Amino acid sequence: YRRTIKQTLSLIFKPFPQKRFISFKEIEKLKFTGIYNNDWDSTYAIALFLFTTLSKEQARSLIKWIKNENVEAKGFNRIGVLELEYENFLKSVKVDPVRDPEKYARKVCEKKGTCEELKEFIELIGKPLNVRESFLAKAFDAIYYGKELFKKIYNMEPPVNVKSGNIELEKLYVSKSTLYTLKELFDYKMYLLTGRSRISVEYKIKDLEEYFDVKNSFFIEDIVREGYTNMHEFKKPSPTPLLKLACGKPTLYVGDAAEDLLLAKRAKEKSQNIFFAGIISSNKGIVKKYFIESNAELILSNVNMLPKVFKNIRG
Repeated sequence: YRRTIKQTLSLIFKPFPQKRFISFKEIEKLKFTGIYNNDWDSTYAIALFLFTTLSKEQARSLIKWIKNENVEAKGFNRIGVLELEYENFLKSVKVDPVRDPEKYARKVCEKKGTCEELKEFIELIGKPLNVRESFLAKAFDAIYYGKELFKKIYNMEPPVNVKSGNIELEKLYVSKSTLYTLKELFDYKMYLLTGRSRISVEYKIKDLEEYFDVKNSFFIEDIVREGYTNMHEFKKPSPTPLLKLACGKPTLYVGDAAEDLLLAKRAKEKSQNIFFAGIISSNKGIVKKYFIESNAELILSNVNMLPKVFKNIRG
């Protein structure tokens, strides 16, 4: 997903010849605000930030290029993430993952005299609140899913030329033996509470579905894509889905991101039977530091350590 964010931004800002204008580290900083589990929102927020770094001339040229008005790419100057400005941007996104970056962008563009250009840019890329009408969201999905899965989801051709998607590059970290042992220990199928779509999850766990109650799981991407009026109740870090799945019973929620821990903490405020296990299989230093400072109840370097933990607890 992080790779897809970068590639979607590179597509939107393609005329600019820079080799790097957003890094994985900078994406991770955005994620650690705790409100950016949805990667359409993440991509949109960074796109707005990058737009604020443009001069009026650059902004007009970019808009013409997006409209296919054949602007020569060689006429574009480099753009890039400016550390101080990016830190100020991160401080401004605290509550709403879409409206907060829009508010920040309008404030900066007022000073630069590029408010009209910003409005036009947003209209061209499309807000992620209406996914099926958003070029940005559909381009993201085309790059992530690839041509065939995109067509299966949207029943249309992708807006960009792709074949295989980044989904093919993803590795599944949990082993079949781990899932088998957990099911034997608790005699329950596990639920999935994920920001992804049902199609993407089923595609990756097709040989492991017997261990999950897929029917009653939450696939937040699908809820957002269909534009349900109450979709904000279900987007991470909202505790609503976890509380619905737990039904008041002792429940361990396993996650590897800042918004997962924040979700679990909010759920625990309503039910003391909610517990959290933080996995630090990627970005180990940053994630581990965050989980420790936030008093996560359990921190593991690998999700496959869970059976051993429960066996030790049981004696």
